[in-house]
Amino acid sequence: MINELVSNSLKHAFPKGMPGNLAIRFRTVGQGNFELVVKDNGVGMPEAVSIANPDSFGLVLVNCLVDQIHGSMEIDRTNGTTFRVVFERRPTGERI
Repeated sequence: MINELVSNSLKHAFPKGMPGNLAIRFRTVGQGNFELVVKDNGVGMPEAVSIANPDSFGLVLVNCLVDQIHGSMEIDRTNGTTFRVVFERRPTGERI
């Protein structure tokens, strides 16, 4: 998931060598939840690109991975693109 989101950011967010920043944050939130945030300050993902019905293999893969861990994903297109994935901690040994 991280690989796909970072790859997409590096490929699309900074055209023609445009400088920018890419940040990855992973932390616990609430009681027993995890949050993964991948954020860039690039040109921003076009509104026409849907994360619910993506055309690109990378976003299809990210959606599948989010589903596998029973998570949810949000996108913020303000000042670049931010993907936020939240999922629950599973007890040790529990299968996803």
